[in-house]
Amino acid sequence: MIEKGYDKGPDYLSDHPSLKSRLDLARQRVQQLPPAASQWRRPPIASADEFRRLQQRAKELGRICRTTSPFNNPEAVGRHAAKLPDTGDS
Repeated sequence: MIEKGYDKGPDYLSDHPSLKSRLDLARQRVQQLPPAASQWRRPPIASADEFRRLQQRAKELGRICRTTSPFNNPEAVGRHAAKLPDTGDS
């Protein structure tokens, strides 16, 4: 975007930092990370195939929830939601 000229004007004329200044700041922060930072990355919660399967299941649940109002039938929504895997976030 910077190369295409979309990042125009100085920061002081805007209420938002320019893309170039945000990119420069991000690069400075990367340089300041400790060597152990490479170990901070966590493995994916699900494989790409599993993630796509979960996305499809969520879409199905969205359709079910739209056609079966939780206000009219909360048991149905609960049964479908119970089929989603527990991610351990709660």
